[in-house]
Order: sequence, then C-alpha cells, then structure tokens
Amino acid sequence: MEQFYLISGLEEFYRDIHYLERGENGMKEIASGISLLLLIQGVGGIINRLAGGGPSWFLVNYIEILQGYEIIASIALVILGAIIGIGSLKIKEKDD
Repeated sequence: MEQFYLISGLEEFYRDIHYLERGENGMKEIASGISLLLLIQGVGGIINRLAGGGPSWFLVNYIEILQGYEIIASIALVILGAIIGIGSLKIKEKDD
C-alpha cells in the first residue's frame, strides 16, 4: 500500500514539473517577444529621429517627458531589448 502512495506521489511530482516546464517555455516566448518589440522601437526611433523626426508609430516620440531626449531613450530601448533577448537565449540554452 505504501508503494502505491509513493508511485502516486511521484506521478503528481512529475506532472507538476511538466506543468512548470510548459510555463517556463511560455515565459521564454514572452521575454523574446518583449525583446523584439523593444529592439524594433529603439532602432526605429533612432532611424526616425536621424531622418528628421516626422510623425511615426515609435513610442518615444509620444512621451512628453522624453522630448529632446528621443535618441538617448531609443538607445536605452535597444540596450534593454538586447539584455532581455540575451537573457531569454540563456534560459533556452539551459533546457538543451
């Protein structure tokens, strides 16, 4: 009877681990997506500003407090996106 409880407990344990691994993969995908968005916003903001700063869909242009610092804010977005992207790649390497 004790073996049955032990096996039952192990099955629950492995099921929980499998659930956590699926959640971890989802988190990796979210981190990769956020990284890509930040990189696009940063690089696009830099190009837009250097090309004359016309109307665009880059968020830095629409935040009042960043007016005058658009290039610096865009560079910060690129750096932050790169850090998050590298972090998500490192997490993926752990599973392999």
